[in-house]
Amino acid sequence: MYALTKHPGFWSIFTGGLVVLILILSAVFAPIIATHPPDQQVLSDRLLPVSWAEGGSAAHILGTDTLGRDIFSRILYGARISLTVGLAAAIGAGIIGTTFGLISGFYGGKIDYIVQKIVEVFQSFPFLLLAISIMAISGQSLGILILVLILQRWVEYCRVVRGETLSLKSREYVQAAKTMGAKNYFAIIRHILPNSVAPVIIIATYSLASSIITESSLSFLGMGVPPHIPTWGSMLSEGRDYMYAAPWLSIIPGICIFVTVIAVNLLGDGVRDWFDPSIRGRS
Repeated sequence: MYALTKHPGFWSIFTGGLVVLILILSAVFAPIIATHPPDQQVLSDRLLPVSWAEGGSAAHILGTDTLGRDIFSRILYGARISLTVGLAAAIGAGIIGTTFGLISGFYGGKIDYIVQKIVEVFQSFPFLLLAISIMAISGQSLGILILVLILQRWVEYCRVVRGETLSLKSREYVQAAKTMGAKNYFAIIRHILPNSVAPVIIIATYSLASSIITESSLSFLGMGVPPHIPTWGSMLSEGRDYMYAAPWLSIIPGICIFVTVIAVNLLGDGVRDWFDPSIRGRS
């Protein structure tokens, strides 16, 4: 165990992973942990401060919003949306980007040219403007939001995996497998893909953090998930008109977004250091 603690990236993985694990468990068990239904309105309890402040209520740990809804419960259910969107976007973009990156790098030629032109087309669009346009045309939907994030993120995976594939396909063990009659798909799945997993995992962690920020930004602008679904971004937006009268409405979801993104980035830094042979060698 002591040797593990000396491994580069251990404490970043431990700290970030612990916070992310707590968030995931809180989101999964939100119906059990939540003290109130997230959409229950009690106008007589509107704008109650946090329980330890003057005028706070022990029944509402983090206070209530403008409609008397419990903020603690809405934070828990908002974590469900943020993590669901982030994980779905990271996994979906990873599958698409990795597939195209492997094909593009391994086969090269016209296939590589076509894939890279598609990549350049996607990179040429200002993403936030594209996302707002798609959401405005198709309407607010969790599925559409995830699809929009996938369209943004797959390019990063594709470029990195293509570069890894270009390097790996000329290695002796890949050439030996092809010489012995191995099919192209076998060489890709058996030899190239496993050696490309490390950078894909690293990109996925950063993609998760970025997707959470993007989802919160779109929800803040009113272009994310439907309004009746609690999200950290929409809570932040609802509280901006009460920054002086009830600052906790914006501060609490803002802290949740900040802590989550920092934790995921710490996890990503730790994973990068763990898999980086140069850093591992110096340690």
